Amino acid sequence: MKSLKRIAVLVAAVAVVAGISACSTSASTPSSSTDGKLAAGTVVKVGAAAGPPFMILDSSTGQWTSFSADLARKFGTYAHVKIQFVPTSFTTIIAGLQSNKYDMIQPINATPERKQAVDFTSGVSAAGAMFFVPAGSKFKTLADLNKPSVTIATITGSAEETVTKQLLPKATLRSLPNASVATLATEVTAGRSDVMVDSSYLAPAVKNAFSLDSIPSYASTPNGLDPVQIGFSVRKGDTALLNALNKFIAAEKANGDLQKLADSTLTVANSLKG
Repeated sequence: MKSLKRIAVLVAAVAVVAGISACSTSASTPSSSTDGKLAAGTVVKVGAAAGPPFMILDSSTGQWTSFSADLARKFGTYAHVKIQFVPTSFTTIIAGLQSNKYDMIQPINATPERKQAVDFTSGVSAAGAMFFVPAGSKFKTLADLNKPSVTIATITGSAEETVTKQLLPKATLRSLPNASVATLATEVTAGRSDVMVDSSYLAPAVKNAFSLDSIPSYASTPNGLDPVQIGFSVRKGDTALLNALNKFIAAEKANGDLQKLADSTLTVANSLKG
């Protein structure tokens, strides 16, 4: 009889623990109701990597600013969840999501390779790769750049690095982890690299600040080469968070706020920060 009582007590204890676990909200998996909405008050962690003009880390305040940070915070207000930024780098940003270090990633280029690893929302912007050379350079076309003797400075793990490998397989890459646009431009102006590659969004800023011309011309190809959609991303199968983000993005596009945010933050000044 005593044995039966002990077994009954153990079963009851397990049931209580299971009930507590079921009611807990995991920081790495935002809970959702049956209609797909996120539970109010859930902490949603956002993987954040500095990438002006989209994402800027203010060194004086330690706060994330500009387009991507502001849009993530607006989503928090819209979905009634708490946004928490988790610093990462473009080299490890996808791996961090897959290993549950955060729940979603700031808007990044939705490349085919990344789509195999994570699920992307609808686009919040679009951009392509652009190559920059000194004004009056002998390099005029992509064919001129596709040679082993040409060194191209790029950000390690960036979408632009991937495009460069595809379009200019013979060129020599100088990959720099977490490099800023100023770092890449200095590579060229100092003569350590012949060319730099970065997002087409930066073309006006790079030309004005560093006197570097773009290949192709920004005037004729403002979205750059191999342009892709830019969107938030979540772990494969996280339909609750994905659906909530897509509803938010649709609302922001419909009321015009997404374009207003882009106009106010994706600027020449912000391109040169960080």
